Amino acid sequence: MQNRVDPITVSVIQHRLLAIVEEMGEAMLRTSYSQIPQFEPRFSTAICDLDRRLIAQAEHVQSMSAPNPYAARAMHRVFAGDIHQGASFY
Repeated sequence: MQNRVDPITVSVIQHRLLAIVEEMGEAMLRTSYSQIPQFEPRFSTAICDLDRRLIAQAEHVQSMSAPNPYAARAMHRVFAGDIHQGASFY
């Protein structure tokens, strides 16, 4: 028997994850000490799983989105053994 995924559930989860990463970017803009990100937003936000796979990413600047999976791998190398559930890296 084949398990089927409900396309409506997939769409709801997908849009929720995209809303989260977009809100992460807005929080970065609102809490930045510098005015520079507000005029020149050269950053991207993403959610990765514990296996460093990209789950969702916002496209604040599309050219900044490509390095996200590589950044997740680098963070995993640097903080290996010290990453816990709910951890955030900026």
